[in-house]
Amino acid sequence: LEGTLGYQLQGSFPLSLTWNTFFMGKGNKKENGDNSFSTYVELAYPFKIGSIDMGIATGFTPWESVIYGTDKFKFTSVQLHAAKSIKITDSFSLPIFGNIIANPHTEDIHFVFGITIE
Repeated sequence: LEGTLGYQLQGSFPLSLTWNTFFMGKGNKKENGDNSFSTYVELAYPFKIGSIDMGIATGFTPWESVIYGTDKFKFTSVQLHAAKSIKITDSFSLPIFGNIIANPHTEDIHFVFGITIE
């Protein structure tokens, strides 16, 4: 069971903050059986470059987390997002996106590409 709170600033600086905490679950237990209350916090900022929707985000665990494999405060995500709808015909466009997501804590990187179905 995970709870999430999120807020996005309005106006010319639409920064968003999301706080996610696991409250229950067998996979969220420390070795001694206590709940680790695994928490992930993310700051994200959307922007545009020409006709491409972009976004940057960073996330971290503020304390020890069994779910995220951290023993204290750690940055666990740095992300760059891009999305664009490519016009195929007058009545059909292909909405594509790509993400580059790095995890500085695990020294890992992922490339995600896809199509958005609306």
